Amino acid sequence: MISQGGARTKAPFEVRINDGAPPAGTYVLPVTLEYTYLYHADEFSNDALKYEYRTAKKTLSVEIVIKPDVQVTVLSADVTELNAGTEGYLTVSVQNDGQDTGKQATLVLSAVSGSPVAPTDGSYFIGEFAPGETVTANFKVAASKDASGSSYPMGVVVTYENSEGDKVSSKPVTIGIPVGEEITFEVVSESYVMYPGEKGTIEVIYKNTGGATAYDAISRISAVDPFTSNDDTAYIGDLAPGDTFTAHYHVSVSGDATIKGYGLDTEIRYKDSLKNSVISDPMKAKVTIQSRSGLGTVLTNPIVITVLIFAILGAGYYLYQQRRQKQQ
Repeated sequence: MISQGGARTKAPFEVRINDGAPPAGTYVLPVTLEYTYLYHADEFSNDALKYEYRTAKKTLSVEIVIKPDVQVTVLSADVTELNAGTEGYLTVSVQNDGQDTGKQATLVLSAVSGSPVAPTDGSYFIGEFAPGETVTANFKVAASKDASGSSYPMGVVVTYENSEGDKVSSKPVTIGIPVGEEITFEVVSESYVMYPGEKGTIEVIYKNTGGATAYDAISRISAVDPFTSNDDTAYIGDLAPGDTFTAHYHVSVSGDATIKGYGLDTEIRYKDSLKNSVISDPMKAKVTIQSRSGLGTVLTNPIVITVLIFAILGAGYYLYQQRRQKQQ
């Protein structure tokens, strides 16, 4: 680059201020300038010149101003009862390790792209946040069903008004959010046996196979043809991991039901630790329709029943006539 005398030019440099740098203030940064200049020129004739150039170095002093700021250090991040598919509490303690007092400061949680964990309410107003000051805030966070048994990232920043009155944000800090296993259920009872035309009570045993307690749980069964039911719900209450509960449903089977095994849809509605209502994945309650053997089969045959009725009526009429003749 050629620069004429008296001219000005700009030379951009990338400067990085590391964490733990000296306190805010003005500092001198030496800059070395290396250049080539015309030292001497000899004239041999009217149109012939000989130029002599030399190289020189010069050190200049450049002032660097480090502005005070708020630097956030996360002291702790504790999670309470957060499981996949539910909400939980996150308690975060942060400290201002910078040199600036943040005014109108707000502690903000932010979701990380691709993470199944996100804040439900992600801001906490601090107010004035002085250097060395510590703040503890509670947040609600939610985990999708894709999250289970692992730790996931979440961002933490403080937005504030700096000493110059500008609205700025601290350098983001990433924390890990542990998530427990999803609350899941399983039907562990054997297939219940019923017969065509029967009215009875079936038993379905549910087991909490997940990683947290389901509160105020209520089970429901869907009775479809050939089944009907006027009592298709059962109150379970609280069901801890590994616990089981036996639900009873009053069910009727139509007389023309096909002899085979059936799977009745059933589900559980429950509340998580924050009293949010959740519905489980659908499950199958097995019921097997069997034919009655021996006398039971005969007595359920409508033709046989009709013949028996006429036979009983005929026998009754015969006995009545015999008694009448004896009285005469």
